Amino acid sequence: VPSNAWEELMRLHAADPSSWDGQRFRSIYGVPKQIFDELVEECKEHPALAGKQFYGDGVKGQFSKPLELKVAAVLEMCQAGLIFKSAERLYKISIPALQKFFHDFQFPLMV
Repeated sequence: VPSNAWEELMRLHAADPSSWDGQRFRSIYGVPKQIFDELVEECKEHPALAGKQFYGDGVKGQFSKPLELKVAAVLEMCQAGLIFKSAERLYKISIPALQKFFHDFQFPLMV
């Protein structure tokens, strides 16, 4: 996925919270990279959140955007107060897909 958001997620030193990349990551998403990675892993356990990732995964429909991008979009929306339309431009994910993921993301993680 060629986007600035993807490049931001893949920064080499983002996992080190004391590094410039780690501090930048936290300022954008509101959590350290380690917590972000844990959220992504937890989302993988919920089929409604994971979406279709590969052929034969038992999920019908189009392939989903990478889970990392969807989690990043939701976290940045909460951190920066973005609206769905802004997140759509930044993450190249449709507004309906973002809305569904946003609402589905909150329920399993809050229970």
